[in-house]
Amino acid sequence: VMNNFTHRLQANGYTVLGNDLSRGLQNRAPIAFKTSRFTCVDKGWFALPGDDNNDNPWYATTWVVLKDKQTGEIFAATSSHFFNRGTEEEKLATRILNSEKIVALTKEIQQKYGCEVINFGDYNMRTFNEAYHVMVEDNYLTDSRFHSYRDGFLERIGHAVGSTVASEGSATRTIDFLFCTENVNTLRTRAVRNMHTGVGTDHFPIYVDVAIN
Repeated sequence: VMNNFTHRLQANGYTVLGNDLSRGLQNRAPIAFKTSRFTCVDKGWFALPGDDNNDNPWYATTWVVLKDKQTGEIFAATSSHFFNRGTEEEKLATRILNSEKIVALTKEIQQKYGCEVINFGDYNMRTFNEAYHVMVEDNYLTDSRFHSYRDGFLERIGHAVGSTVASEGSATRTIDFLFCTENVNTLRTRAVRNMHTGVGTDHFPIYVDVAIN
C-alpha cells in the first residue's frame, strides 16, 4: 500500500524521500514535497535507537532541508516513527533515546543552515511520558497543538484501544505530534477524517498550517 501511495505522489509532482525507495523497501517515515515549489538542499534518513534493521527499519527518521523556489527561504522538516516493541519499560526507555536523537538532529540542522525546523510523525508516546518532556524541554521545541492561533488547543489523534485505526482522543491519548522551533507559528491544526486518508496511513492525518518568521 505504501509503495503504491508513493508512486501516486510521484505521479502528481511530488518528490518522496526516505530509505531506498528504488528497491521497493517499505518506508514508515517518508517526507513528500512539491517538486515545482521546493529545491532539496540536503536530506537523509536513519534507523532510530531500538531498531537494528538499518537497511529497512520499521522505526526511522527522514529529514530534509528545503529551499522555496519563489522566496529563496530555507526550512527543514523531519518525519519520525518512534519505537513501539517489547515491554512497556523497554518502549518508554527507547523512546527517550528516540526523542534525544530528534532534538540533537534539530540542533545540528539549525547550526548548519540557520533555519527553522518542523518535526512531525508517529511518536508512539503520550504527553505524560518522559520522551515527550525531552522534546519540549526548555521550550526549544513547542507542541503545535498548544500554539494554534486560530483554533487554540485541539485534542487530537491517538490509536483506538485494541486497534490500529486512529480515532479522536483526549490530550493524554495523543501519539502523533508536530514540534516546531521558535520562529514557526502554527496558524491552525486539523485532524483529517475521510475515506481517502486510509490510502497512506492507519491514523487520521494531522493537517497543520504554519508560517515561518
